[in-house]
Amino acid sequence: MKSVRVIEIFKSWQGEGPNAGREAVFLRLALCNLRCSWCDTKYSWFGGTEMSVHDVYEALMKTAGGVRHLVKHEIVRLGLETGAPLHLTWSCYDNGEKHCGRCGPCYMRSAVITYGITRSDGVAEVRGVGEVILPSSVGEVADALKAGGANVRVVDDIEPYRWLKVIINAAINPITAILRARNGAIIKDPNAWSANP
Repeated sequence: MKSVRVIEIFKSWQGEGPNAGREAVFLRLALCNLRCSWCDTKYSWFGGTEMSVHDVYEALMKTAGGVRHLVKHEIVRLGLETGAPLHLTWSCYDNGEKHCGRCGPCYMRSAVITYGITRSDGVAEVRGVGEVILPSSVGEVADALKAGGANVRVVDDIEPYRWLKVIINAAINPITAILRARNGAIIKDPNAWSANP
């Protein structure tokens, strides 16, 4: 089993870098060979305690506050209850600049929205009432949207609804482009209904 020499594991505030000001758990390893003149942890150059990677993980989890027994949505709920800045988190397993849309956390965020929306100058305005279809994994989001007046449906499998949305968009968007009409207008236009392919 692999092991490392550990000087200390502690929780504190990040003092530098893009996460400055955030609470963090630090793992300080022994035997640093850099010997920087400004080093404030010269005690880490030697010594330390030999620990297995498993034991280091256990110590990190204990220091972090012990949420490893929780599943992701329970951690999110705990974060919401404690006011954690969840908007600063990233949970896509692909570690890209954008959510991949394929891994579990991304898939659980999937939604199908059939409201008619007009966008201009960075503002979205609801023009046609539809519904928001969400997977059951985000039931609390559905409850919040319902409380805000949205027409929400929760389903066990979101995938068929995603494909239906793609098919509808593939059929309607070309017609609206040809007729130079808004999506809602083609339903009322007899020319759109009588057009022969």
